[in-house]
Amino acid sequence: MTFRASYPSFAGGEVSEAVAARWDVAKYTTALSLARNTLGLAQGGQYNRPGFLLCDTVPDSSKAAVVFPFIFATGNAYALEFSPLLMRIYYRGELVTRPKLTITGISNATQAVVTVPDHDYVVGWTLAFDGVAGMIEINGLRAKVIEVIDGNQVRIDLNTTAFGAFSGDTGGVAGDVQGGTGGYAPPLPPGEDPPPVDQPDDPPPPPIGGGTKCPGPDVLVLLANEARDGPGEQVRAADVREGQDFVWAPHEVTGEWGAYFVLLAKRVENQRRHTVVLEDGRSDIYAHRHRFFVEKTRWTMVESIAVGTVIEGYQPGVLASIDPAEDGPVIEFVIHRARTLVTGGLSSHNVKPIE
Repeated sequence: MTFRASYPSFAGGEVSEAVAARWDVAKYTTALSLARNTLGLAQGGQYNRPGFLLCDTVPDSSKAAVVFPFIFATGNAYALEFSPLLMRIYYRGELVTRPKLTITGISNATQAVVTVPDHDYVVGWTLAFDGVAGMIEINGLRAKVIEVIDGNQVRIDLNTTAFGAFSGDTGGVAGDVQGGTGGYAPPLPPGEDPPPVDQPDDPPPPPIGGGTKCPGPDVLVLLANEARDGPGEQVRAADVREGQDFVWAPHEVTGEWGAYFVLLAKRVENQRRHTVVLEDGRSDIYAHRHRFFVEKTRWTMVESIAVGTVIEGYQPGVLASIDPAEDGPVIEFVIHRARTLVTGGLSSHNVKPIE
């Protein structure tokens, strides 16, 4: 016999999973199993909690800024930030930036000189660094262009004298995070119209600044046990169930181990990938911008980790090599509150840390 329960209100709030099967309990008809970013009304309903996830600071806090939602298509939802003479775009909590260019050198100086062949940067643009090897301290930082030396070099307002020596680049530098996907061009002379731009019939979504940071489908993910007070079994990343499973992982900031809910576990195709090999023989495939918790340097992208470095986790390991792997699928995760998970025994970050 089919049983159908009516829900006259949500005054019961969020309750434990243990109540999910107890339809005979009075609380059942007025409760929620999961309330995401909601607040309860005295009348019994729920409404969206006001406010935003902290993704970034506004360029100038002395000027007004507003944020509007923009739905490009199903699965492509953006936030548009408007302030005087400026618009910035966010996708899944990250700024959308101009396509990344390859860095061939960064000087150690009080005002570093960055070598970026055939750049088109102008004074005042803000550059975002990621994927730099050797000078790993610069990864995740931003700096303003204070001088355009030539078509290949710019000077930035960042002191790199205490940083390591630049040895390579696998991620590039994003041009002008202040200007979103296309930056902003100098104003046109009075009376002139902008040149026409050919638009494709089916334009692709804007590029996502940052790329994927995910494990391959066969990488083992550590789940919490049934009581959620300790580690449980390991399952393939492709078999983790969003909206049902809890992972056992360290919190991204406090490092406190706990059971954290899986909000998203989605397969993403055709991603650039690396094979991470440890000295104990373990090897797994990860997206090229995946982050691990590394001794002394905290969350670090896989390309920036030096051979011989200890990667922390439930089963720590020493990095033996990072080898190119064929492009292919990865599993994108969003873990509630922790923003981390354990993959292949190592502490992994599933999304960009909140600054």
